[in-house]
Amino acid sequence: VQYNAGEIRLRMKLRRVVPRGMDAFARALQPSCFTYATFVQEEYLPQLDLQELVDDAMDIKLQLLDDLIFAMLAFVSYIVAWKSFCLSGLLLATVVATFKSELLAWGIWHLWMGMVLVMLSDKKWRDVLSTNGLNAPLNQEGLE
Repeated sequence: VQYNAGEIRLRMKLRRVVPRGMDAFARALQPSCFTYATFVQEEYLPQLDLQELVDDAMDIKLQLLDDLIFAMLAFVSYIVAWKSFCLSGLLLATVVATFKSELLAWGIWHLWMGMVLVMLSDKKWRDVLSTNGLNAPLNQEGLE
């Protein structure tokens, strides 16, 4: 017994219903197709604004480079500069534990990631970790 999961087998055989030479009548008929204008109508073209294109490119640059990459760079520099002994020390312990036991390193790594997530949930810590001289706001708060 062969199960086909509800599929239907369909076998088709094409056969000619008119004698040879009769298909010339079908070729003589004018095919129905759309006719298109051969000229461009300028009122239907989209308005291309170079300044708007440059503004959109700058918005993308600001969101990607300034907001994302500089924040990640600030986070890495905060850890490398040992501004927080807990974060940097736990990451160093993860690296050292990797040589001792992979299982121990796996546990310390998750402890470190959990600590980072808890710290990033607080706005004060999030600002401290993700802001440095490259992406600080240009006001009194950014100068402090």
